[in-house]
Parts: sequence; C-alpha cells; structure tokens
Amino acid sequence: MSKMVAPVSLSYRYDASRKCAKYTLDGIHYMNTGDFCEVCAKAAHGLEPKKDASTRFDMGSDIPEYNASVKSATARLTSVKLADTLEDSIKAYFERVPSTEFWYVIILDDQLIIYKMNAEQFKVFVSKFAKLEGGTVRLPGNNSKVWGWLENNVRD
Repeated sequence: MSKMVAPVSLSYRYDASRKCAKYTLDGIHYMNTGDFCEVCAKAAHGLEPKKDASTRFDMGSDIPEYNASVKSATARLTSVKLADTLEDSIKAYFERVPSTEFWYVIILDDQLIIYKMNAEQFKVFVSKFAKLEGGTVRLPGNNSKVWGWLENNVRD
C-alpha cells in the first residue's frame, strides 16, 4: 500500500445545508463526497478534474488511466446487494470488479489523502472494517482504528 498526500487544488464550495450532494465546483452542479474525492484524485494525478458518467463497479474503473476504483470514507462498495452476508458480498465484489487498484480517499483540512491498495490489500481492509448495512457493504469512516491500520500498512 502507498500513500499520497496533496492539497485539494480545486476551487470548491461545501454546502452543509444540503442533504447529500454538498460539494460544488461551479455553484450549480453538486457532487456527493465520493464523486468529489474522485474529481480531486484525478486533479492530483494531472487528469481532467471532472466526474465522468457513473461506471458500474463491474464494467470499468473510476479512473481508467490507473485502472483504479475510488472510494471515500463511508462509501458503499456498490449500490446493489451482492449477497446475504458480508463475507459473501465481499467475495462477489472481488470476483466481478475489473479494477486492479483501489484508492481509499480522505479529505481533511483541504488535504487529499489517498491510500492506494492492490486488490488483495483492499480486500483485507474491507474485510477488517466494512459492515453490511441495508444489504450493501459500507466502508468505514475516519476513526483512529482505521487510520492506525492504514498508516501501519503503508509501505511505499
């Protein structure tokens, strides 16, 4: 696993009064946290900072240039139920997802923190911290156990 830290280089506005999509770059179109993390990760890697049309998890990657799936804290692995148990859902996800890199992205104080994992590392992370919620797999938030695990597993 590697870690990248970069400033959020995009001019944006955060509107806490909105229910879900709280980030905007232009004051008109709003994005949820996951979409904003994806756009910021693209910008940090010199790519065009725009949200592409939603790509199904089993049909492609969020950032094809890196074959990377981008996940923000508390995101869901998918929007659909994959199985009845957490273990079976995780297994089904990794059997179907074509991405080879998985970027767990946290935005903290206008800093972009990207933990880049391969499939095996991300599977261990998800298995250790995710929960089955409403039939789908929910990733963990930013708590001390998650931060500690991530930091202890950074190798590059």
